[in-house]
Amino acid sequence: MRSTATAASGLTGHSAARSVRGALASTVALVTPLAVLTAVGPPAAAAAPLPAAALAKAPAAAPKKVTVRLDKSPKFGEILVDQAGQALYTDAADKPPAKWACKGGCLHLWPALVLPNGQAAASHAATLKGLGVVKGPSGRQVTWNGHPLYSFSGDKPGQVKGQGLLHVWYVAQVSAVKTKAASGTKGSSGGSSW
Repeated sequence: MRSTATAASGLTGHSAARSVRGALASTVALVTPLAVLTAVGPPAAAAAPLPAAALAKAPAAAPKKVTVRLDKSPKFGEILVDQAGQALYTDAADKPPAKWACKGGCLHLWPALVLPNGQAAASHAATLKGLGVVKGPSGRQVTWNGHPLYSFSGDKPGQVKGQGLLHVWYVAQVSAVKTKAASGTKGSSGGSSW
C-alpha cells in the first residue's frame, strides 16, 4: 500500500525512491558549503566564492624548515611566499594574541605558517624586515608586521587566488604594482586593505 504522501504526489515505487534520493542530494549539497562557512565565518554581501579545489584539498604536512621570501606577482607586486612558493596571506580579523579569527575548520582552508619544533624563527633574506612569531591556535605562528601568516589551500605555487576572500584575507604585499595614470603622471600604488 502506498503512503498518503506518495499517493498524493502520484509517485510510486522507484520514482518515489529517486525523488527522496534527489532531495537528500540537494540537502547535502546545501549543508556542505554551510559547514565551511560556519568554520570560516559569514561572508560579506559581495564576498567571492571559495574555489571547489580549496574545499577538497587536505592541509599539507608541516615543513621541516619554514622560510619566508619575497616573490614578484604581476598583479600584486612584491609579496611574501613560503618555502614552497605559496603566497602568504593575513586575516584582517585576527588580533593576536587576544583574538584569533581563523581556528578549527578554518585552518583546513587557510593553513597557518607554523614553525616546527626546534626552529626559533622563520629563515629569510636579510632585506626582509618585520617577521616575528606569536603563539597561536596551531603553535608558534610566523607573523609579518604583527599579522599572523597563512597560506591558502586553493593556491598552487605562483597563484594568488585567496586575495579578498570573505573580505578579510589579503596577500602579504610588501610593495604594490606600479601603474600609470591615464594622464601620464607617475604611478601610484595600491595595497592590501589592512
